[in-house]
Amino acid sequence: MQINPSMIILAREYRGISQYELADGIGMSATNLSKIERGEISLQAEGWASIASQTNLPKQFFSQEAVPPPAEGLFRKREKVPQKLLDSILARGKMVSGHLQLLAKALQLPVPPLPAYQPNAAAMAAELAASWEMEAPVNGLLRLVENKGIAVHSWAFGSERIDSFSLLTNSGHPLICLNNALTGDRQRFSLAYELGRLCPHDEPNAFAAALLMPEQIIRPDLEEGITIKRLMELKQKWKLSMISLLYRSDDLGYLSPNQKRYLLQQFNQLGIRRQEPPELDVKPERPTLLRHLLGSYSSKIKMGNAELAAQLGLHLPEYLTLYA
Repeated sequence: MQINPSMIILAREYRGISQYELADGIGMSATNLSKIERGEISLQAEGWASIASQTNLPKQFFSQEAVPPPAEGLFRKREKVPQKLLDSILARGKMVSGHLQLLAKALQLPVPPLPAYQPNAAAMAAELAASWEMEAPVNGLLRLVENKGIAVHSWAFGSERIDSFSLLTNSGHPLICLNNALTGDRQRFSLAYELGRLCPHDEPNAFAAALLMPEQIIRPDLEEGITIKRLMELKQKWKLSMISLLYRSDDLGYLSPNQKRYLLQQFNQLGIRRQEPPELDVKPERPTLLRHLLGSYSSKIKMGNAELAAQLGLHLPEYLTLYA
């Protein structure tokens, strides 16, 4: 079995184990482990067995092809998130992206077509909306994204300060990763944001706003004036957060600086800046494409869950945790 040293890094980051901790666990110096991870020195079979044991992953995991390095500014997040947590979240995304690579190759999945880069966010969003025949307000955005062949993986990131990120497999198949703690309105905006990164665009926030709130369609809804009450009404229609609707109103020239400042003060006074009224909550969607692809692959190779888990380089409980 051909071993890929870079998968050691993925394994320990996935488990939240530092290089020093893993080296100590297998009775090796951190210096030598670092050289092994860089492919500078080899490791004997018993060493690989120790690493597999310490990371609780089967030896097959370490023979997989590595996922390409992600782009800079990968995460849609707030400031000050611990790097160790980000590494662990990204490692899971890379792992699932590797599984998607295997499934795409085995099932001969085409790479989903996306618009080429344009400097104008609104024009690029309009091009995607036209090609996907999207009608705003968009209903079932996650379902639409997966119907277009873009896989989505959702789990608890362990922090509400991180919303999403996206990756490409070696073959160019996209994977969007979402924090399943997101409210439905934040989930929708994060999905659109990641589409802006995948297209790609330099201003994914502007792309998301233009995709979900097209100027010509939303303008009539903004002409009555922007108040907290009106933002509540619009949230129910557009299924986006009140704060997103407020910023879109500002972008389109419906608020003066004083009006915007006053409305933001009201958000703070009412305690709805971070947590909007629960009675207006939008139900989040749940992804299904990866499970469907796994089912198709399982039928093709005529294997049960245990054998399929081994094919993906996982123990069965891990496989069920990821994809149940």
